[in-house]
Amino acid sequence: KVVRVLPGMAAAFIDVGLERSGFLYVKDACLDSDMHRLQSDRNRNTGTLDLQPTNAEVRDGTQDESSHPLIGDILTAGQHIIVQVQKDPLGTKGARLTRHVALPGRYVVLAPFSGQVGVSQRIQDQDERERLRAIIGDLAVETGYGLIARTAGEGIEAEVIAQEAHALTRLWESIESESQDTTKPKGLFVDVDLSLRVMRDLMTSDVESIAIDSFTHGMQLQNALKGFATRDDVHVEIYDSAQPIFTHFGVETAIERALQKKVWLKSGGYIVIEETEALAVIDVNTGRYVGSKSLEDTITEINMEASVEIAYQLRLRNLGGIIIIDFIDMHDANNRQRLLDIFEQELAKDRTQSRVTLMSELGLVEMTRKRVRESLGEQITQDCPY
Repeated sequence: KVVRVLPGMAAAFIDVGLERSGFLYVKDACLDSDMHRLQSDRNRNTGTLDLQPTNAEVRDGTQDESSHPLIGDILTAGQHIIVQVQKDPLGTKGARLTRHVALPGRYVVLAPFSGQVGVSQRIQDQDERERLRAIIGDLAVETGYGLIARTAGEGIEAEVIAQEAHALTRLWESIESESQDTTKPKGLFVDVDLSLRVMRDLMTSDVESIAIDSFTHGMQLQNALKGFATRDDVHVEIYDSAQPIFTHFGVETAIERALQKKVWLKSGGYIVIEETEALAVIDVNTGRYVGSKSLEDTITEINMEASVEIAYQLRLRNLGGIIIIDFIDMHDANNRQRLLDIFEQELAKDRTQSRVTLMSELGLVEMTRKRVRESLGEQITQDCPY
């Protein structure tokens, strides 16, 4: 339910049944149908054809702010709309919402409010991209909804993709039907449970086995794997030893390490990670490492090792937003560029989008990493009230 419309913020507060209202920006609120309605109204009033930017242009930011429709033209207080949580509540902020609903499957994502089709950028082969685009293009026409081919869809037969697209279509139609039967804010759909979600979204080609300490969920995983055309080689191991599964596989130790401010490097150097509400700061230090050649070589070796560890810690701790990294200052421009190249190679392993700027004269590297949910520390620790 739309609670407040804020023209000055180009946004609205939406009651979604949580403790705090969610936040909906105009670019996330404007659907293709809204653009068509506004265009029709404008044409009727003026008798002229005034072409507006497409909704895709509004969403991806290729148009300037003045070309966006006004939030008051799209939403009114008291109106009921379907929204999806785009970012979980963070600190004192409510959830970031969007009306561009996306229902993910293993091979495709259904976008019911869009007629667009797309293919994951991670799929590099041009022939395969064209094949997938043709398949989902036909399915989009057949279902009437937008579709995006996921990375896992590479090499999958058209029949398998079609089955999943139709299953997602039925799911959306049931969600839409339930939305008609309520006048109060409520949840219409929650994604599948954690074990199935991990398998769907994180099971890449290098995964050989899955260990799980629940017999019931293990059977669910085995049954779900049968529906994955390309992963009939993955073994599901039901873990039933007395020692907890996190202890056995070293996860508990990794979590403890991920909550410490100081992380030691194998060479004897270390990095210090500090989280604040506005940003995260990472400092690189030589520690016990004294090197064996020149000072420049010693510093370069520490920085190179630290860059690999920092990229790993960003993923492990799920740090997001603005991140400032204070590498030890290097005088050689070639070494600075080599450091940035290695750092960006390591960041490429990350499924979360990030962007790195050039190193400043002070040896600082500024970067941003997309923040969708709380960091690991924020999720499993609590600030001491004293």
